[in-house]
Amino acid sequence: MFVRKRKKPSASVTVQLYQGRSLEKGQVQAIVHLVASSVPLLEAEQATVVDQNGHLLNAKDSSSEMYLTSKQFEYKKQIEEHLMERIENILTPIVGVDGMRSQITADADFTVTERTQEMFNPDLPALRSEQTQEQQSTLSAVQGVPGALSNQPPPAGLAPEVAVPETSGENQDDAVQTRTTPSSTNKSATRNYELDKTITHTRLATGVLRRLSVAVVVDNQQLFKPDGTVDSRPYSQEQVNRLTSLVKQAVGFDASRGDQVTVSNVAFRPLDAFEAPPEPPIWKQSWFFDLLKQVVAVLVVLLLVIGVLRPVMRSLVARPEEEQEGDAAAVDGEELRYDENGNPIPALGNDQEVDIKSLETEDLLLDAPQSYERRLEYVKKLVDEDPKLVAQVVKTWVTVNG
Repeated sequence: MFVRKRKKPSASVTVQLYQGRSLEKGQVQAIVHLVASSVPLLEAEQATVVDQNGHLLNAKDSSSEMYLTSKQFEYKKQIEEHLMERIENILTPIVGVDGMRSQITADADFTVTERTQEMFNPDLPALRSEQTQEQQSTLSAVQGVPGALSNQPPPAGLAPEVAVPETSGENQDDAVQTRTTPSSTNKSATRNYELDKTITHTRLATGVLRRLSVAVVVDNQQLFKPDGTVDSRPYSQEQVNRLTSLVKQAVGFDASRGDQVTVSNVAFRPLDAFEAPPEPPIWKQSWFFDLLKQVVAVLVVLLLVIGVLRPVMRSLVARPEEEQEGDAAAVDGEELRYDENGNPIPALGNDQEVDIKSLETEDLLLDAPQSYERRLEYVKKLVDEDPKLVAQVVKTWVTVNG
């Protein structure tokens, strides 16, 4: 209850790839193991690698068995390519570079086997330990239940069958005691033997070749005649047998494994005999789409020029012309007056006719970026100077708007 449950560390890696580039499986695994080795207690399965487009580069749910299968396939492919290269190296000087084709199927055993064996040798026992116990007890000469019978004198003696040598002194007393005193002896021994024992732990190697199937096709012999032509002749059976022996020696043929090697002599079809494939239509050729893209780009540019740039250029050219016409009209008229802000004020009299352009000029002056008080002062001044003109302008506005 005092131990906190820990969460395993994890890592996320984003790889920025150039356009058209990709990473191989070995490179992705190198990135994963590099990150896992740099973080303490981080397992390789807890690291995720993606590219800038969000594509998962390492499958997180892939089991170790599937990963091992891919490695096994690569190992099997390497064996087949290596054996085919050995066949080509030994047959190319004989049949030529383009005079043979070979294919190999290698059946490899990837079974992982571990074996532990314990053996005993009964012919070589060894004494490991021994324990011996001996007990000896001496009983009393007077035995039995006390009573009348036990106190009676012994019966008449009988002569012994074996004569006992006469002894004197202490030896005689010991001998008499030995003959008359009963005793018991108990001996026991425990011996432990160790047999010769051998423990063997064996792990059999994986990727062992179980069978090879080799197929080699050899083209006919190309013999040059004196007139310069080439004559194609098949190999004899003896020559095919010799080529078969060479192939067997090159791949390490083993009949006990059930290997099979087949060498056949077949005339290859000449290259000029193949019919040329029909040409694809124009719209299916690669250059057609490139040309179509260029034409569409040119049309888009023309539409932009005609529809957008041309009206803009016309408006830019027309503005200077209008300004020049306004300046010319001002020069041809009477001398202009300027107010305190520098704005032109046309000189109009009581008997002077109303000029529409001058009204537009006055209107433009009113639309100039000025404050409201200044505009109001300008209108009051204009009304005081020429009320008839103001009345005529108002009448014109009413007539036009009506």
